[in-house]
Amino acid sequence: MLLVVALLVAGCTETSVPQPTPSTQTLRIYSSFPTKGASSYESRLMVQAIDLAIRERGGGVSGRSVEHIALDGGSGENGEWSPLVESANAERAANDPQALVYIGPYTSGATGVALPITNRAHLLTLGPTATWPGLTLDGWEEGESGKYFPTGERNFARLALPDSRQGEVAARWASSSGMKRTFVLNDGSSYSIGLARHFTIEAKKGGLGIAGEAAFTPSDQAALVGKLREGVADAIFFAPSSTGSAINFARLLDGAQLSLTAFLSDTAMSDQFLEAVGDNASRWRILYNGGEANTDRAGWKAFASRFQGAYSIPPSQAAARAYDLANRALEAIKIDPGIDRAELTRRVLATRGYEGASGVISFDENGDSVSSRLVGYRIEGGRFVKDKVIEQ
Repeated sequence: MLLVVALLVAGCTETSVPQPTPSTQTLRIYSSFPTKGASSYESRLMVQAIDLAIRERGGGVSGRSVEHIALDGGSGENGEWSPLVESANAERAANDPQALVYIGPYTSGATGVALPITNRAHLLTLGPTATWPGLTLDGWEEGESGKYFPTGERNFARLALPDSRQGEVAARWASSSGMKRTFVLNDGSSYSIGLARHFTIEAKKGGLGIAGEAAFTPSDQAALVGKLREGVADAIFFAPSSTGSAINFARLLDGAQLSLTAFLSDTAMSDQFLEAVGDNASRWRILYNGGEANTDRAGWKAFASRFQGAYSIPPSQAAARAYDLANRALEAIKIDPGIDRAELTRRVLATRGYEGASGVISFDENGDSVSSRLVGYRIEGGRFVKDKVIEQ
């Protein structure tokens, strides 16, 4: 899901951080998630999942105890992230010689602040929820993704799929739904332009025709309607950068009475959008990048049972990701208890085929998960209804 990215990377001086040695008995995993506000419940599940991963190993690995330091990644009563809070959290972990892993932060914006700090300290950073493509991929905001890795070496891997996957999967969904030619729109934002680009690339690979490409702006709506009425497209792809942009697009199609199937990214998944789609509702298809647990997997069932037994509540997909990321790091430490930060980072980023609770985990050269599992929704009876699970 698109997270508003305020990439206010805190300026910080490079420091010399002592590396953990075999004689240091206690190792630390740090996490940074908000304890208040709308994201606090999900954050609590992830913190508990990390604790569970450590507890199931008897509180340590190969004779070394492991401590989880759960930092509050939110600010104020609403729990929103702030550059000051996140930079302080990242600095605390980076400057702790017993810290080997930093899990989080919750949002992409906070991750953009933390990464240059943890990268300078060669501290492995693992993302269960951040989805902004530019954290790992070039060609989004200026300087991305290189500005997050000042050492020139990657120290970040994530299990949350980058939002760019929505464009790719939408093209496959449109093709499998019988669409022949799609008109591709963007609203001028780097998010929208980037997803449109990924949709077009994937569409051409799969033989889905591109009927045209245009920017959706208030001044060009009449001309856009004229192009869409030419009848050369049977579908539209649009990745709105905000709910307001999605609503304006819905009103345009409704007012123009265009009977085209519309594929949208998950920015449109809001109650406000549902109220605005009008009579075109049955032809809307929306991808969701929040992730959904594959509850049929044996690994998920076993994890969910243990989590429920430990905390008396069911886990979420994000909790399973946090559990898997912590476990993968602990497994690498178990093999080599004297491992330093740089080597731990190399080993975890080289993960291929690791069987986790959230699925089989492999990271590509950018630190992104190789597998894709997105959920497609349609609109029916004024609500979002799951249409299909789309996997790569």
